[in-house]
Amino acid sequence: MEHKELKLGQSNIATVTQTKPKAKKTRAKPGAPEQIKDLRGTLEFLRAEGDLIETDKEVDPDREITGLQKHFDGGPCMLFNNVKGKPHARAI
Repeated sequence: MEHKELKLGQSNIATVTQTKPKAKKTRAKPGAPEQIKDLRGTLEFLRAEGDLIETDKEVDPDREITGLQKHFDGGPCMLFNNVKGKPHARAI
């Protein structure tokens, strides 16, 4: 796993963990793999491919999440596990 500090302006927004794909794993063929039938399967697939950034640090849904989405536009998917003011909610 690789840890990165994300910064927006002068403030440290989040520490994220990005998983790397296993060395022997081959890329999926075009089209949806069989395991992608729901959101949970999609997240597992993205983790296995190393295309998911996750953070457990508290983030503001109006300012920080939108700023990070703009910063990473076209990049990997992002999963926020701790959304400020929204207990038991996650944002993708």
